[in-house]
Amino acid sequence: MNNIISRVALLAMGLSLIVGSIVPAQAAFPVKYHPGHYMLAFFGSNFNWSADFIKNEPNFMGVQRRYPWKSLEPTRGNYNFSAIEADLRYLQSMPTPKRLIIEITDNGRDETPERKSHLPDYVLTPEFEGGVFIPAHGTVLVTKRWNTAVQDRQIALFKALGARFDKEPFIEGVVLDETANGNLTGEEAVRANYTAEKGYAGQKRIMSGLRDAFPTTMTVQYINWFSGANGADGVAKIKGMMEHAGAIGMGIGGPDVHVNGGEISYPLYPSYKGKVPLAPAVQWNDYDGFTVQQIYDFAMTKLGPPDYLVWEQRQPMFTNEVIPLVRRTGAPTGSVLPPVSSPVPTAVNPPPAPAPTVAPTSATSAAPQGLQEPLLGSRGSCENADVQRSMSDLGGASLTKSLRKRISKCSSRGQITNKTLRAKKLRGPQKSSRLGKLSQPSSGNLGQLVGLGGH
Repeated sequence: MNNIISRVALLAMGLSLIVGSIVPAQAAFPVKYHPGHYMLAFFGSNFNWSADFIKNEPNFMGVQRRYPWKSLEPTRGNYNFSAIEADLRYLQSMPTPKRLIIEITDNGRDETPERKSHLPDYVLTPEFEGGVFIPAHGTVLVTKRWNTAVQDRQIALFKALGARFDKEPFIEGVVLDETANGNLTGEEAVRANYTAEKGYAGQKRIMSGLRDAFPTTMTVQYINWFSGANGADGVAKIKGMMEHAGAIGMGIGGPDVHVNGGEISYPLYPSYKGKVPLAPAVQWNDYDGFTVQQIYDFAMTKLGPPDYLVWEQRQPMFTNEVIPLVRRTGAPTGSVLPPVSSPVPTAVNPPPAPAPTVAPTSATSAAPQGLQEPLLGSRGSCENADVQRSMSDLGGASLTKSLRKRISKCSSRGQITNKTLRAKKLRGPQKSSRLGKLSQPSSGNLGQLVGLGGH
């Protein structure tokens, strides 16, 4: 027995050395890692209507949606995650099941006529120094993240969310709002009981709290600017927060992809590539003055390139430019890491309403220049999800001899599913005849094979 254990240990050590010599260290990467293009749903929109724009777009991996803190915790210690559960069920019911990224929103005002805070009412009390601050230069409600009591309640929310959703396979990530919190200096800082050092320490504590609550799920801090820290101190604090994210294995992103922008964080993105997930978001104003192609090119050349690229659904640009670009570029965007080898955990505490049984698709990776093998399973298998995903992802790529052989083998075993065939209304002998032709190496047949993907 001891001899067997020793051999297993040696084999594991050898495999780790082989993998370590090929790819960057992945210790900081979460178990659930499905990089690519995601859509940012309208704030306060009808989610199903918004999500339907990518319902039949297989190259979109999922949707990111903002959830106000007060909607998740209506009263102190009483949590309501029904909106997340409903959105998750809807995304999983799509022809190509989509994943959900949760963005927890605290700064700002809601969409009601009263334009209230995103914080629960109990936080807007003297116990939390009012919970928010209104800078003189505007009407934005800034959450007092530098207040320890506010931090405690945020971290309590994170723990409740993690207990419910960390093991949920189709919850892809959790995002924290941007670090920018108004230019609190001088008398304003005194009134807000704010210092840059308190804000800096508080933000890092919040980051660690979220990461601890989601050990197997991607977490992201949007890092862009820091109040009260200007010049060299501002640069040092932005770098410090990115270093903290790297140290705890937290992803790095930003609320904007400003083409040729001067954000302190932009030049630092490439140094974290392969260490933590990079996940910037293209938001409303980023479309002004630039084409979607220009935005994409900037992100791919200056921001890592990113593992995740999130596109806000601003029309008509989203339909006219973003969707065609995502169809061309495929999924994922700029990932250089291989597919995650560890199995995706089985969902725990499933949503109360029944959801379709959907096998999670294996994560694939592609450098910006195009798709790479393996695309049909890491062990040459013919899993239905892998085969269907591959038929979609191979659009525009050339089939290598090995891939043609594997697709042909899968079709001959009858493992390209009936669902796939029904999509083209193929019946009886027509099934095997059609598949036999499509598994041949001509470029014309490749397009037809991709068309059978049922997406």
